[in-house]
Amino acid sequence: VREATLGGGRRALAIRVAVLVALVALFAIALRSIVGTPDQPYALAWGKLLAHGHRPQLTDPTAPVDHPLPILVGVLLAPFGAGTAVGISAWIAVASYALLAYAVFRLARQIGALPAGLIGLALFVTRDQIAYVAEQANIDIPFAALIALACSLAIDRPRERRISVLVLLLFAGLIRPEAW
Repeated sequence: VREATLGGGRRALAIRVAVLVALVALFAIALRSIVGTPDQPYALAWGKLLAHGHRPQLTDPTAPVDHPLPILVGVLLAPFGAGTAVGISAWIAVASYALLAYAVFRLARQIGALPAGLIGLALFVTRDQIAYVAEQANIDIPFAALIALACSLAIDRPRERRISVLVLLLFAGLIRPEAW
C-alpha cells in the first residue's frame, strides 16, 4: 500500500511539473515581447557593478527603488553579458507568470474545489492588465506569485508548511521590500 501511495505522489508531482512546463510554454508564446520596466535594467546594471566589485549609485533620484533579490539575480547573470541577461530575465518573467497562474489555480481549488480552481485560472489568464504587467517583466508578478503560493501552502497544511511559507514570504520581501 505504501508503494502505491508513493507512486501516486510521484505521478501527481509529474503532472504538476508537466502542467507548469506547459503553462511556461504557452505564456512564452503569449508574451513574445517582454519589454521590461526601469526596474529590470537597473537591477541588471547594479548587479553587474556589484559582480565587478563596484558599488552602485542607489541614491540617484531618478533611479527606481533598489530591490535586493532582483539585484542579486543581476549579479548572477552578469557573467553572461547584457543580451543574455535580458533574455534570461524575460524567461524569469514568463516563469513567474506561470507560477502565479498555478498559485491562483491552486488557491482557488483549495478554497472551492476543482471548478473554482478552473474558474480562478480562467479569470486570471484572461485579464489583460495582468498580462501587460507580465510583459513588462515587472517585479510585481514574481512577488504576487510567491505570496499566492505561500497562502496556498498555509491553507494546505499550516503546521507542517510553516517554514516553507516563511521562506516564500522572505523571498517575496526581498523582491519588493517596500510592500512590507
